[in-house]
Amino acid sequence: MDKQKVLIAGKGFIGTRIGEKLGGEVKYLSLNSGDYQIDITEEFEIEEEFDVLIHTVGLEPGTKSKEAYEAVHVDGTRNLLDGVKADKVVYISALGVGKIDHPYMNTKAKAEELVKQEERWTIVRPSIVYGDENVSMKNIAEKFPVLSFPELDVKMQPIMVEDLVDVMIEAAEGYDNETLEIGGPEQLYAHEMFEKYYRSHGKRFYSFPMPMFVPRTAMKALSKLPLGTPELSRENVNLLSDNVIEEENDAKRVLGHLRKVPDS
Repeated sequence: MDKQKVLIAGKGFIGTRIGEKLGGEVKYLSLNSGDYQIDITEEFEIEEEFDVLIHTVGLEPGTKSKEAYEAVHVDGTRNLLDGVKADKVVYISALGVGKIDHPYMNTKAKAEELVKQEERWTIVRPSIVYGDENVSMKNIAEKFPVLSFPELDVKMQPIMVEDLVDVMIEAAEGYDNETLEIGGPEQLYAHEMFEKYYRSHGKRFYSFPMPMFVPRTAMKALSKLPLGTPELSRENVNLLSDNVIEEENDAKRVLGHLRKVPDS
């Protein structure tokens, strides 16, 4: 992408890696750092024009309220599209949009519709993104140095962050007005993925069998408590109800070769 002017919204785990690998002129828009320090939940306008806007801003699934997801995913995307002049928009959504009924997924779907109103766009829907700086997995590993995790009958298709970055760069250059549903080359149960992460970081991990009805019933019961948290909401039961996998993997079509999640 030599000589292209790119604005990356979000300077976290994914956005930073995209910027490091991109050629050309790259600037960042972020809440507390970057070239433009802006809260996208508020209206704004940037005079500078760009060839590509790469939108990576998003909240973690299952950890926030409906209102928070609406503010960041929907209002934030609308404000970003209105406030930035760019010839093309590339948006990171999520694999499972349109299939799983959850505020995280539903607001991502609304954001996608806003992006599709642009003249040129590409939407990238990744499965869980695997890498050392994955906030969710890193937080769990720091909180629980030794983890005992249930063997739930739910599969996912983790994609290495390096492959997601490569897909995003390809999407910025082509695949206009396409939605790319991407994952890694392997379909893993959740406990298998966490085991790989823990083993690769020198931490102890144990798994044990558990029928799916147990966590679903427990979360439904806990959600009724007066001091319930977003993580224990009824909607989060739906995140456990479907395999987040894609048989027709667009990442393989775009990149050809995909990296496996490392064992160590």
